[in-house]
Amino acid sequence: MGPIHPRLKKPIGERLAQAAHTLVYQAKGYMYGPTISGCRVDPSTNNSPKTLRLKFGDGTDPILLKSYKRTATVTMSSVRVLTNSSNFCVESRPINGTWYCINDGADTPKPTPSERPSEADTTSKRLIFKCFQEYVAVTGESMLPTGFKIPNDEIWSKECRGLSINPAAPVDNNGINPFENPEQWVTLNITTAEDDSSVVVVDLTPLGGAPIYAVRYAWGNIWDQCCEQGDDLGVSRICPPASCPIHGEKSGLPANPFLARITDEGVCQCISPQECSSNF
Repeated sequence: MGPIHPRLKKPIGERLAQAAHTLVYQAKGYMYGPTISGCRVDPSTNNSPKTLRLKFGDGTDPILLKSYKRTATVTMSSVRVLTNSSNFCVESRPINGTWYCINDGADTPKPTPSERPSEADTTSKRLIFKCFQEYVAVTGESMLPTGFKIPNDEIWSKECRGLSINPAAPVDNNGINPFENPEQWVTLNITTAEDDSSVVVVDLTPLGGAPIYAVRYAWGNIWDQCCEQGDDLGVSRICPPASCPIHGEKSGLPANPFLARITDEGVCQCISPQECSSNF
C-alpha cells in the first residue's frame, strides 16, 4: 500500500462507496469484509494436531482463503501468534534509546520488560516516560519530533522542563523492537475449516506444544505485510490492496485486521471497544 498513504486510490474509493451505498442508502450488500468474532484453542488429539480456530462473523459471508507464499522458510499468511506473554503491546515507541510500550490495551503503559533496567537507571527511564506522557497530553501528538526539548513553561512539570526526548531506537540488537520480535510473534500457516465456512484454522504444530498468549492478523507492521519485502517496496513496487489471504466469499472484501489476547481458557479477548468473545 505504501508507508502512509495508499498508492492506489481507486480501490479504496470503491470500498468507501460500497460501504456508503449500504450504510447510508440502505442498499443490500456488505459494508466491510469478514471481522473476527471469536477464537478458541483446540488441544491435540490422536487424530488431529493442536490448532487455533478463528471465527469470522456469523457465517453470512463465508471465508475465501486466497493462496499465499509458503515455503520452508517463508510463510506470508499474516497470521501471527505470540509466545511470550510479557511482550504483548498494542503500541510501542522508541524514546531516548529505549523501547516503551505506550499502550498495552489496559491503559497501563510500562517500560519494555526486555531492558530489565538496573536500580540506578530505573528512575531516569521512568522520568523519561512520564515526560513523554506529558508531551502527549499537552500536544495531543503521540509521535515525537527529532530533537524535542521540553520548554521551561509552567504547563510542564518542573522535573520535565529542559529534558530532551527523542524518537531514537536502541543502537544495540540492531534496534529491534522487542514488542515486535518475529521470533516471538510467530507466523503460522492457515486453512479453512472443513466443518464451518466462517472459520480459519491456524496450525500450531511448529510451536511444539508451547502456549500462545495473543493472535493478530495483518496488524500494520513490516512483519505482517502480505507482500514480498525489499528495498523497492513502497518505492518502485507497491503492495496492492487485498493482498492478504483472508477474504469474504460473498462480499469480495478482505478481512479486517485484528489483535487479540488469548486467555487462560484458550479463547480470544480483543482490545476494547472491539468484541471477539463469541462462543462457537
